[in-house]
Amino acid sequence: MSNFDISIKKRLILLLGQNSETLKVVETLSTTGNLLFFGGSIRDLCMAPEVNKMPRDFDIVINFKNEEKFSALIGNYNYKKNRFGGYKFSILTLMYGI
Repeated sequence: MSNFDISIKKRLILLLGQNSETLKVVETLSTTGNLLFFGGSIRDLCMAPEVNKMPRDFDIVINFKNEEKFSALIGNYNYKKNRFGGYKFSILTLMYGI
């Protein structure tokens, strides 16, 4: 992992830590596999690192270690399935695309 990657990861963790519900969702999802964040939230961290504003959404891919556990967990959220087989749900005002 490069220094740039480590820097982005640290800033993402600090950003997630600003809201306990957001951090809880991400920690819960991480129990099902490795998470890869992409999209606008990561772009914003790269382009404006001095701004610690929570994005409107997080796009996350999961490299499953336990897909059955994910299936059980996703049932706890009011989600919609998209045409690609992904899931979209919100907690408070923050959207998650999985």
